[in-house]
Amino acid sequence: MLSPKLIKSSEWMDDQKASVLFAPFREKSLNPNSWEKKMNFWTSALLECAQSHGDLVMDLKTYRNYFERQGKHPKCLETVLKEMLRTGKLQRMADFERQSSSWMRWGVDTFLRRPVVWGLTQLLATGTSAEDEVFLIPDQVKRKSAEVLAHHHSKVQHEATDNVMEVSAFRAQCLGMLKSEAECDIVLKQLELDRKLLVTRSKDGSMIVKICGQSEARVQPVQELELNIFRIRKVMKCLEQQIETLSEQCDSYTAEAKKLVREQRKTVALHQLRKRRTLQRQIDKKSSCIDTLHDIIHRIEDATSNEMVVKAYESGVSAIRQLTGDVNIDKVDQVLDDLQEVLQEQEDVSEAIAGVSLPGSEVNTDALEKELYDLLAEGPDLPEVPASPPGMRSSSRSPQKNLEYAS
Repeated sequence: MLSPKLIKSSEWMDDQKASVLFAPFREKSLNPNSWEKKMNFWTSALLECAQSHGDLVMDLKTYRNYFERQGKHPKCLETVLKEMLRTGKLQRMADFERQSSSWMRWGVDTFLRRPVVWGLTQLLATGTSAEDEVFLIPDQVKRKSAEVLAHHHSKVQHEATDNVMEVSAFRAQCLGMLKSEAECDIVLKQLELDRKLLVTRSKDGSMIVKICGQSEARVQPVQELELNIFRIRKVMKCLEQQIETLSEQCDSYTAEAKKLVREQRKTVALHQLRKRRTLQRQIDKKSSCIDTLHDIIHRIEDATSNEMVVKAYESGVSAIRQLTGDVNIDKVDQVLDDLQEVLQEQEDVSEAIAGVSLPGSEVNTDALEKELYDLLAEGPDLPEVPASPPGMRSSSRSPQKNLEYAS
């Protein structure tokens, strides 16, 4: 399946351009621009094709068939793969496998960043064909690894107990998102290289994987508490399998007893029932053990949650102390007293300013009344001065009486 972008491109639709694209590369020195353009086209086409198929690896034979056009296959892809190897867009599977010395231990020195050796020199020097080689697509692998990690985190109910499991259990969890166990191995190794996952072996020989928590930048070494939780879960799983087996045996004894009763062989039927009762007691005992172990797991989860809450309280107390470290009751009282004193001083100043009379601002009431009398005595041309506000009923008193009334 090719991308719509490629199929609709002018290079793919035009027969003449496609003929040039499908032809082997000529010497780059003859036309560097044309060489680069053709290389960029095929590099993008290969990577888009891998993404559309969800492939983590590619090989020359398979991808050559993907790009069949009018019964023809591109004859230049081997050169493209070599260039992609040189630029780091592909990686030889053998080199990827050598990046980790062991799945049994975590060696910091093993995973130090180092120059990538693609093995291109050997490929070119010997003239070996890339026909049968398998190449890793680093960007695709990292993208898929991130998806697998996010999928695991979505299933985690409690980080204290759910991030350590058997490798087989983690594989089963991944297979729903990957095409094969081989791809699962690639993702596991990439997560290990990215320090998001740690694979180790327990004392009983079990292969254990620890996945970093959702809030962690990298996985931490396996703690003894985590190993103990792993052992508890393993015992619970073993007991559940035993109960399942015993239940099947009980069902067979029940069926046999019914058959014997129908055949009038009562004594033998009772013997079958006694065996069933013995197995049932074993089932009850194992079920009780599972319940106890479940309770232990829950208590561990609660203890971890309580520890997180206490640490959060401690952080809150520390933050409050940092913010109020220089504040105490005596200092608060002193600040309040100072504030009251400042406010009182401000009020006194405001009252003092309001009581000041500027020169010439005094009003002589007697002089104003005399001036008014003189104006009224000059004649009837002046309007009558009302003794009450506008809108109120007018009075019949004389101007003199109105003035006396107003005064």
